Amino acid sequence: MELIRGQKVKLSDLSSQLQLRVEVHIVGFSPEELDIACFGLAAGDKLEDDRYFVFYNQPQSPGGEIRKLGPAPGLEERFALNLAALPTSITKLSFVATIDGPGQMSQIEEGFILLRELGGRELARFQLRGQDYAQEKALILAELYFKDLWRWAARGQGFNGGLEALLIYFGGSVAAEDPQDEAPQPAPPSPQRALVPWQFQLHSIQRPAWGWTGNAPLLHLGALLQLTSGTKYVLQELGGLWGAKEEAPYVTLATSAGPPRSQKLTCYKPATIERLLLFCFAQGGDSLQGLGARLEVTTPQGEVQTLPLLQPRPHAPFCVIATLQGQGSTQQLQRQELYFSDHAQADRHFQFGLDWRQA
Repeated sequence: MELIRGQKVKLSDLSSQLQLRVEVHIVGFSPEELDIACFGLAAGDKLEDDRYFVFYNQPQSPGGEIRKLGPAPGLEERFALNLAALPTSITKLSFVATIDGPGQMSQIEEGFILLRELGGRELARFQLRGQDYAQEKALILAELYFKDLWRWAARGQGFNGGLEALLIYFGGSVAAEDPQDEAPQPAPPSPQRALVPWQFQLHSIQRPAWGWTGNAPLLHLGALLQLTSGTKYVLQELGGLWGAKEEAPYVTLATSAGPPRSQKLTCYKPATIERLLLFCFAQGGDSLQGLGARLEVTTPQGEVQTLPLLQPRPHAPFCVIATLQGQGSTQQLQRQELYFSDHAQADRHFQFGLDWRQA
């Protein structure tokens, strides 16, 4: 089964076995640059027992339930798993790749992570593509997690920072370099963006890849925004609707002329947001095809996720890329990538309720 990023599947729909293999293939880095590891996590996605962090310095968990097997022809890493033998406190296995050096995940030439039965039958595969990322130095590739039953999830979630940053993110601790130290010191908390909890930046290639003989369409980032007060706003360059930082809607839009051109939406008071629809559209064009549009998202935790437009359609120059809903720490970003002819059609679909008739 071929999975896309964010897709989840019940393990029981793939196999009845609980002894499995996970295999990782990533081209674009030397063996010394790339580290692939597995975090055995407890409730709340926390590393409560460091012995279940399986990496180059600790190649297996205490009972051998998770074993790092090393590379093989065509594979950079392999793991052997016995889910039935795991302690009940371990509810998630998170497989990660990190770069030790100056590289970044956009250098991935090709890659995948796959789940396989002990006997060799492939169950599920998730392709990795460098074009989906930018300056990230760490990826959560995929996860096996228990929620009433075991499930497999394709993640592909990017982070700034390397292996230590992920260790901190999962609530672990980083050992001091001095070998005389008796115990590792607690890691500092993950850095927070006090003033910039959410950032959304739209990128595109400088020139369309194909299909344009005259002036290329101009790509715009925008948002439909509803505050907890019920007030609704539109933010976009057309009409000069830039928002405001110090007053409602506490969201701003900024444009960089480039080249290449990019636009950034910044949310300063996310607790005031009821819902946010992030969209882009091609001014002067009939489609978003060939523009290489991608939205780079930075979360309050410092996670970086890139959402490329994978399937632009002809005669659909408007795309709702993602939505942000919820309040405070419960806010969730949901990928959409739904294409429309214009603002009004998208508004009707999401029942936002603005009046788009021409004055």
